[in-house]
Amino acid sequence: MRKLSQKIIFSAFFIAMSFSAGLLVSSCLESPSLSDFLKDDDIKEAMAITRIDLSSASDSGLIAGNKRITNLDRSKYYMIKTETSEEQEDENEKIVIVPKSIKFGFINKDGEEEPAANEDGEFRQDALLEIGKVTGGVITGLENAKTYGDEDAVPPIPTTHTKYTVKSAAAAPTGGLVYYTLTTPFDPNNLPNNKKSFTSRLPAPAENNVYYINFKSALSSDKNKLAILRIMVTPSAKPKLIYPDNDTESFFKLEGEGTTTDYLFIEYSEEEFVINSFRLLRVAIGGKVPDKPEPDDMFEVTFNIPDLGEEFDLGEDLNTGNKLTINQNDIQNGFTIEINCDYPGFDSATIKWWYDGDVISTGNSIMISETENPYYMSEGTHYFTVEAKINTILFTKTFIIEVQLDD
Repeated sequence: MRKLSQKIIFSAFFIAMSFSAGLLVSSCLESPSLSDFLKDDDIKEAMAITRIDLSSASDSGLIAGNKRITNLDRSKYYMIKTETSEEQEDENEKIVIVPKSIKFGFINKDGEEEPAANEDGEFRQDALLEIGKVTGGVITGLENAKTYGDEDAVPPIPTTHTKYTVKSAAAAPTGGLVYYTLTTPFDPNNLPNNKKSFTSRLPAPAENNVYYINFKSALSSDKNKLAILRIMVTPSAKPKLIYPDNDTESFFKLEGEGTTTDYLFIEYSEEEFVINSFRLLRVAIGGKVPDKPEPDDMFEVTFNIPDLGEEFDLGEDLNTGNKLTINQNDIQNGFTIEINCDYPGFDSATIKWWYDGDVISTGNSIMISETENPYYMSEGTHYFTVEAKINTILFTKTFIIEVQLDD
């Protein structure tokens, strides 16, 4: 059994002090280089018991620390692979490293590992439900690269080596994925001919329809199993497991209109539990675009004609719908045309009155008279349009004024 000597424990401190002191003495004295300092076997062993071992297969940018990993992306989901091995003496009493175990886990929102399998090597469904974006950007509770056993134990506990691989969920390939617009329930053996290549942004489905995605191509091998976790982004909701029977089912239903959902695909083998891939598919489904209401339902255009002692609402009281026919001799004092709207979101600042392609006025009303604008009262047919916005949507109404003269 290899002992942890005082030299290993204190060498990092004393050599570091010596290295620093060497920079202060006369330049004629030879000082150890930083490279040589870090290559020293005792220094490397001392560092191994104060820092985790992060494999090169991990995501770039992660920082190994004392029983922790920092600099995680707070917008991502992570899995962790733990490889342990032991120091043992061979027949020649040489120390050799013997692999011991490989375990997989998921990182929860608090930066803690949730083992993916139980002691019997069976997949833990509840572990998936704990996956979350690491709010603090730090994974804690890890083992440093080397941990020394109890020398007084019978038999002695050997030195353990631990190495971690931490990877975020890769983007799921959409090539080969297809979706259908279907009614529920549906017969998977009698699918309609509306299969489409999948994209991560889908329009709102037609009324009384939902989207189903065929995930069969997401499996790299028919021998593997596929677990799918649904995480609602908008609106928020509890995570939900989707566990299709890979032998008989190849569809699952997507969420409805106006939703954004993360689907984590975890492909694994059961015989000897191994996670083969960890991928993310984000699906955004648009909201239904409401039918644009007819202008008559949104605002009214009223003609106030004092000389006739009457008011007319466009499209309602006028005998010809949007056309007002008047006799020039009957209208001595002119008349006003007014727009009225009680609909929430009506923006009176956007009102414009048009005549013959030109904006002739703004505001809630205009005056038509021989004094103000005699041309509009001349004999003939005159076309006007009024526009205004309601909740940023532009609405217009067109009306006609036909001016006649006495025979």
